[in-house]
Amino acid sequence: GCLEIQGASLEFDHITGNQVYQSGLFNVTLNTGSQWDITKTSLIDTLSINSGSTVNVADSTLISDSISLTGLSALNINEDGHVATDSLTVDNSTVTISDEVSAGWAVGDAALYANNIKVTNDGILDVGNTAANALQVDTLNLTSTTDTSGNIHAGVFNIESNRFVLDADLTNDRTNDTTKSNYGYGLIAMNSDGHLTINGNGDNDNTASIEAGQNEVDNNGDHVAAATGNYKVRIDNATGAGSIADYNGNELIYVNDKNSNATFSAVNKADLGAYTYQAEQRGNTVVLQQMELTDYANMALSIPSANTNIWNL
Repeated sequence: GCLEIQGASLEFDHITGNQVYQSGLFNVTLNTGSQWDITKTSLIDTLSINSGSTVNVADSTLISDSISLTGLSALNINEDGHVATDSLTVDNSTVTISDEVSAGWAVGDAALYANNIKVTNDGILDVGNTAANALQVDTLNLTSTTDTSGNIHAGVFNIESNRFVLDADLTNDRTNDTTKSNYGYGLIAMNSDGHLTINGNGDNDNTASIEAGQNEVDNNGDHVAAATGNYKVRIDNATGAGSIADYNGNELIYVNDKNSNATFSAVNKADLGAYTYQAEQRGNTVVLQQMELTDYANMALSIPSANTNIWNL
């Protein structure tokens, strides 16, 4: 594929959003499986990554007013890679922050900084790393589209096994009422040992986290609820070993805001030890709810039962 450079702008003083970065001069569009490996620092206005194209950012910095991905495209942020943008849209594509990134409190330290991120239509934002503040975002809009057959295609926020703190507002305009035209959801994916804390803005009910400075990127005290909208929770590791105590009631999500009205429900069941579990909302938390015995456990239990019946004959 080829890299298409579209036009040029002479707005040298163009500052966007919270004056985090200054854009460059060009619009860049990648189509039909193109690949761009960023080197050094690239300053551009608008970056469009389309139709299976890929942008890799490692040992380099990408700064753009807006970044959009469509059509099974990918943005990979790898070791010592940094991306800053006002607006990031992930539509049927994937943005991955790798395990190798390093990050700190400052904006320039973030592997991915964005004022607004929208993930929709089977798009994925994967933060498979444990680096503190690798993702700094003001608003994460995790939403969905509906096709002509009525199937929901949700955006996915995947934290894998991380204990991830989202210092941002989690939003969508979807409802859990299937009779409404705006029925839909964002999808939060994690392993059973993952945990998501949603701090957001506003009435934080944990003063310790405020004193520790765990607020969103641009916390102006606007009292917006930390989480609004409708979400499904997916447990990805469908098999695992462990006792009931390891899983039953284990907290998966904590919304650190008493004003939050977000709804969370299970999208799947996971086999963990002898039982299956699914996500269940309890107030401003989501926990693992114990369900039925796994098929494997049922099969194992049936063997001694059968032997007993034979000996009793």
